[in-house]
Amino acid sequence: MKMKNIKYSSKKWLNLLITSACIIGNNILKVKADDCKYIENAINFFGNDIKAKYDKDKPSDCCKFEGVICKVINNENHVVEINFNEYRTFDGKESEAIKELSNLEHLETLTLRSFLFDGRFPVGFGKLKSLKTLNLIHNTFMTPIPDELGELVNLNKLDLSYNYLRGSVPSSLGNLKKLKILNLKHNRLKGVLPYEFRNMTNLEQLLLDHNISLSGYVPLIDKLGICSYSATNLCNLKEAKCKDADYDCSKEDIKKTDELNGNPDPIKNSYLTMKPKPTHKIITGILIILIITILILLCRKKDTINNKKDKKQYLVLDG
Repeated sequence: MKMKNIKYSSKKWLNLLITSACIIGNNILKVKADDCKYIENAINFFGNDIKAKYDKDKPSDCCKFEGVICKVINNENHVVEINFNEYRTFDGKESEAIKELSNLEHLETLTLRSFLFDGRFPVGFGKLKSLKTLNLIHNTFMTPIPDELGELVNLNKLDLSYNYLRGSVPSSLGNLKKLKILNLKHNRLKGVLPYEFRNMTNLEQLLLDHNISLSGYVPLIDKLGICSYSATNLCNLKEAKCKDADYDCSKEDIKKTDELNGNPDPIKNSYLTMKPKPTHKIITGILIILIITILILLCRKKDTINNKKDKKQYLVLDG
């Protein structure tokens, strides 16, 4: 009887364990399936080119599709990175595709490279709140940079290079206080950089070259160490740590920029009234070196005079 109870109890626990494992497994698969559902929906909206590849590859789940990277987070599998390159056919539903991708709560990197869009910048990127890297390179965008990109407050890198982006740089980019790399080179941007650029205090790289109609000064950013302003009409502030423009800003350049960049008080521009950095330490150092040099010369002169006196006295005594 005891043996029978033990067998029954063991069987009961085994069934419970299997059931629990199935529930946990189903939950993990469900999360993966949800992410994959959003990926598949986005692919359908992106057009026939990428859709045909997905149908041809027939991955068992989207994490095995080329360009999709998944990661286990809190025991659940999530899409964290998407890299889609050189897909050329679209149905004009790219904004719907971006809307689907906005459901991916853990998506940190999105790269859409060398896409032949219809010239319009898809709507909805501002909803990708978890993004840390957004690369939209070598596409055919012919519109202004959308203001909504300023809503991506977790971005570390924004690359919109090699497009046909027009108009001025939006002031909303000043909201990207975590941004370290901003690449806008090889576009058709114009006007001055917004006053709010100074709010991007963590910016380390700023690449603006080959935007011939960009003009005015680049606001001072302490951490900026790599910059590229060639083939623009930008000018260097004398106090800037990173300089790549062809000439330094004149007072007129600064005044004109302040009239256009959204400076709330252009009359009292700090760059015009900025005092030169204190040089008293340098002057003190030079004076100390001069004093030491003079003392050494005096000592040598004194030694020379003493040697001559000793020699003369020796000759007199010898005579």
